[in-house]
Amino acid sequence: MQQNKCNIQNITNDTINGVESSSPYLKTLTSKSKHLFKIVGLTSAIFMASVTNLSALDVMVGINIPSKDISIADKDAIDDIATFSSKFKVAPSVGLRTEPNYISDGQFGYFFQFDGATFDIDTQEINDEDDPKDIGTSISGSSLLAVPTIFYHFNKSQTAWSQKFGIGVGAGYLDLRGDFIVTDNTHPEYNQKIDVDTKGWGMAVGVFFEVSNDKHLFIIQNFAPTISDDKYEYQQHNIDMMYRYKFTIDNFPFRLN
Repeated sequence: MQQNKCNIQNITNDTINGVESSSPYLKTLTSKSKHLFKIVGLTSAIFMASVTNLSALDVMVGINIPSKDISIADKDAIDDIATFSSKFKVAPSVGLRTEPNYISDGQFGYFFQFDGATFDIDTQEINDEDDPKDIGTSISGSSLLAVPTIFYHFNKSQTAWSQKFGIGVGAGYLDLRGDFIVTDNTHPEYNQKIDVDTKGWGMAVGVFFEVSNDKHLFIIQNFAPTISDDKYEYQQHNIDMMYRYKFTIDNFPFRLN
């Protein structure tokens, strides 16, 4: 299991894994919970879109220093059987989000965020070694996120620098191609190379921290879409450190509420 990641689905990994191995009933509950989380993510995305004011849209462009990670597990299991990890590198950044809506004019608010990324990762983690290595495997593809996000706005009354911290659960899309080697030495397919060619919608969860001054945004975020096929579950982490400049499109041609 990867350490030091914002992986909401695996927060209780050690506890669940220890009990689940002796209880098929709890394993079934864990599988059902994953499907429930996906339904909640898709439902929240649709609901938040329906109540969000789309009369204004923020277009954000800038520079990103991303790290793209991919974790692979058996479909109804907890532990990862393969993990890809890329190093931070400079890339352009483009994103969309609706203008923030505040709850009762307070410091809590929400917006709808749209983001996308492409990736090509050719370094895979081997057992407990710290640095991922090129072992002849790679996964490339793209991800899309449509995530309603609830935030708390610190120093909202200040005209200069202010901060936002938020979390989101919504819909995510992954398109993955490539192959991986199973590195979990307790797995029956240990050391076998598995081909990957899958795509689809699933749940996306995330967290972000933003420092802003008018149209200048400095953002650290991790948004993670998850999909599964008949056999495996794939989760991609978009770990971003970004500077973005915000352009606001007023009088957007339609609104949903």
